[in-house]
Amino acid sequence: LVEGGVAAQTEQCLKNIAAILEAAGSSLQHVLRCGVFLIDISEFQEMNGAYQRAFGSHRPARTTVQAAALPGTGLRVEIDAVAFIPDEGDRRDPGGLSTGRSGRSGRSAAP
Repeated sequence: LVEGGVAAQTEQCLKNIAAILEAAGSSLQHVLRCGVFLIDISEFQEMNGAYQRAFGSHRPARTTVQAAALPGTGLRVEIDAVAFIPDEGDRRDPGGLSTGRSGRSGRSAAP
């Protein structure tokens, strides 16, 4: 658990998501949608500042709701994300939405 409140926890959540996406061949710039769950909706502005810093000019669709509880003592925020894995030529160009693949399985078949 990261100390420092909802902004620090948001930053760490998004770093974790970025690491998962990078391992899969994607990035935060290919996120299509996020779901944000806050323990206290009054912390929205603090969370939003960290969220905006992480995504920069990219603005994926987002829902933010107040949750009654999160699975861990001291957790202030939880974030889920849906992203696509771009084709090879689009990996450096986040504008390549039309040629990216979504819903791709982690399994591959031998020829």
